[in-house]
Amino acid sequence: MNVGIRTLESGAVLNIITHDAGGVTLNTRGVTYSANYFDQPTLSQFTGLTPPPEGGSVQVQVTSGAAFIYGSIIDNRTQDSSMRMVEFR
Repeated sequence: MNVGIRTLESGAVLNIITHDAGGVTLNTRGVTYSANYFDQPTLSQFTGLTPPPEGGSVQVQVTSGAAFIYGSIIDNRTQDSSMRMVEFR
């Protein structure tokens, strides 16, 4: 899985919180992205955990600025891709 980040003119500061399958927080990291920036790191690079927890979840908080954030997955068997935008609640 890869995570795409595209910031707008103000850049963005993200708080990335990784939980295990039971909802326990495993890692929290803050990342600052400059204005008009694009990156698509692996999930491990984005969370700072290798490997990411099986069945876990990642919570992303935009603490300042603005960004589009999405997840991208490629099926290894069919090479079909899937993309899902992050939902903010």
